[in-house]
Amino acid sequence: MVRRAAATRSRNTVEFYNASFKPPAGSAQPEQAISSGPSSRDYLHEITRLHQQIRAMQLRQEFLQHQLDLQSRIPVHPPETMPHYRDDGLGRYSLIVNLAFRVLSWLFLFVMGFAIALIVSASLNAGAVVNTLLELIKLCLPPLAVLALCIIATTAILESLK
Repeated sequence: MVRRAAATRSRNTVEFYNASFKPPAGSAQPEQAISSGPSSRDYLHEITRLHQQIRAMQLRQEFLQHQLDLQSRIPVHPPETMPHYRDDGLGRYSLIVNLAFRVLSWLFLFVMGFAIALIVSASLNAGAVVNTLLELIKLCLPPLAVLALCIIATTAILESLK
């Protein structure tokens, strides 16, 4: 009984499928479409032509890659005309300018470190730590700032004399 119901259901599904997906009136049946289409010989000819075009493009790409490899071996500038700079991250500035940059960066890091320590201490309600940090800033920051400004002023004077 169960097998008959399953067979009837599958037969009904097939009939519904055939009824809903019929080709429109006047269109060619699948057998006619296959016989009226291009022959397999035309497809083979087209595949051969496309294969030859792909091979020609591959050869052109290999040729261009070879040319790029050759160009990358040729130096753009002769070695005697290329400037030699130290690659220390500061570029081609003089030593005194590099010193001024380093002093400013260390002063900035010093101030930012104290600012972070003060914010953390204040947020944790550590009044004694905040007072100690403020006293250290009052003691250390003015001489360091004056030293940094003197180095910057000296750098400006020496660079303007050059």
